[in-house]
Amino acid sequence: MFPQFTLPCNPEEFKERVLAFTGSFEQAVFLDSNKGASTDIPETGTRYRYIAAADVVTYSHSDQHTLAELQEFLEQARQNGEWVFGSFTYDLKNNLEKLNSSNPDHNGFPLFHFFSAKHVIIAIENEITVIDHRDPKDLWNDILSRPALSNGEEIAVPPSISYILNRDAYLRKAEKLLQHIHRGDIYEINYCHEVQVNAEGIDPVSVFRKINSISPNPFSCYYRNNQRHLICASPERFLAKRDNRLISQPIKGTAARGKNADEDAQNKALLASSDKERSENIMIVDLVRNDLSKVAEKGSVHVKELCGVYTFPKVHQLISTVCCIVKQDVNFLDIIRALFPMGSMTGAPKISAMKLIEEHENFRRSLYSGTVGYINPEGDFDFNVVIRSILFQQNSGLATVAAGSAITAASDPESEYLETLVKLRPQLEALGIDAGSLISEISRKHAV
Repeated sequence: MFPQFTLPCNPEEFKERVLAFTGSFEQAVFLDSNKGASTDIPETGTRYRYIAAADVVTYSHSDQHTLAELQEFLEQARQNGEWVFGSFTYDLKNNLEKLNSSNPDHNGFPLFHFFSAKHVIIAIENEITVIDHRDPKDLWNDILSRPALSNGEEIAVPPSISYILNRDAYLRKAEKLLQHIHRGDIYEINYCHEVQVNAEGIDPVSVFRKINSISPNPFSCYYRNNQRHLICASPERFLAKRDNRLISQPIKGTAARGKNADEDAQNKALLASSDKERSENIMIVDLVRNDLSKVAEKGSVHVKELCGVYTFPKVHQLISTVCCIVKQDVNFLDIIRALFPMGSMTGAPKISAMKLIEEHENFRRSLYSGTVGYINPEGDFDFNVVIRSILFQQNSGLATVAAGSAITAASDPESEYLETLVKLRPQLEALGIDAGSLISEISRKHAV
């Protein structure tokens, strides 16, 4: 275990400097719960304000290692008392099931990438713990000596949309998927589309800072793997482990925030009472219960909360909480094999839905619909669902932003398309694009 020291303080006073320090490394992650600025998910909310990790001691990477070797790496890190950080892309599904992906990948994130870090900063309610492979006090002094983040320099060529799936193309795809639902091939499918943005010259850390101010969410993160960057404002937990307890909190069911208090309350009430939105959520809850049962002690799977309504800065959401007691002989990758990809981003039945996703979407999801998180030295972990995110490839200057919605038998394709535009808006605004005008223009075309 590396040396560490703890400093009593208000962690928010140092957040900007810690983020700036983290973003200066080619392998880094900054996990931000946005406590105080966002909705805390009750009962299972993280106790951390933020966790930062930078630079690599050792790592396991899909370009060089198998999943079995990843498990060996994780076990060695646990024995060494190390924190581990990492990601799985959505396309790991091809290694877990008899599936494939042939759509273009615009981002190049590896199937998995996990690392133990030389520098770890853990902020809780009123203190910061610094863990470092050398002297943690020297690390902290280094962080304090750095200048605060600037607002970013003016970009010579502002970001601009180079591709967005038009309304008619979306509707054709959605209608085909509805035919599969009516035939009984699937019950629900999460159909997504990708927006491509020319964003050469942006500063990814500054964009993360901006999206965190626009849409502060409890599972936000900045994640860097060399020239690949994830800028994420996720509201959703994929999976957490607390001692012998697993917790999954799928989100299904979305309503936009209102323009005033009355409209906002009405939108929230309509979401809570919507048979369509609740049925979307309940279908995925059933899927999660089934997935958890593969690694759970018999009879321990239960729904802690069904279709709770939670308000975030930009949307209202239906969130359910499903828990279980994990079997003693189950390791981390056993759990991933049982539950990944998360049901909220696939549909039901899961494998049939994933096959249709591959057939009808025109891009490889990569880290979108994947997960990023941490595993602590005791073996507890917390991983998000990578949604409401920007994937940025620094070499090419291409940023991609994807969004989707759950299509069921009760879906209206036009409404589903508009829902995806609502979900895209914060990410496009963080990139400096006038998303409001874009959405208004598309909405007017729908009304014609």
